[in-house]
Amino acid sequence: VYREVKGLTSSELEQVMLKATRPDDAPVKGKHVERLVGVTYQISGRYDIYDAVLRKLWSKMAEKDWRTTLKALYILHRFSADGAPDHQTALKARLRELRRTRDPKRKGAKFFNSKTLLSGDDSPEAKPYVEFMA
Repeated sequence: VYREVKGLTSSELEQVMLKATRPDDAPVKGKHVERLVGVTYQISGRYDIYDAVLRKLWSKMAEKDWRTTLKALYILHRFSADGAPDHQTALKARLRELRRTRDPKRKGAKFFNSKTLLSGDDSPEAKPYVEFMA
């Protein structure tokens, strides 16, 4: 069963995540968010699908481009607001666990660290984003 869950959430998830978090000025397409959040309704709440999802979202949030960061934050919001109710406990637990875990790709920073989110893009167009997040 674990392999089936992983198969459903890996390659397709990666493709949809890349499309949803493109660093452009277009909003996230509803069909991409619905596909990502829809996974929570297809898989039983007994299985934790969030490790891969949250790690991929964090990698997008930690990118330098502020548009990618905002899109990833929006997707995380939609997972928490619109995901299947029986998955909410798993999402919350996995998020808490990752916040205590060091991200090996980011010089000892932990996953979902707000300082990492603020250290990205320093262009003039990103200034409102940085002020909003501060």
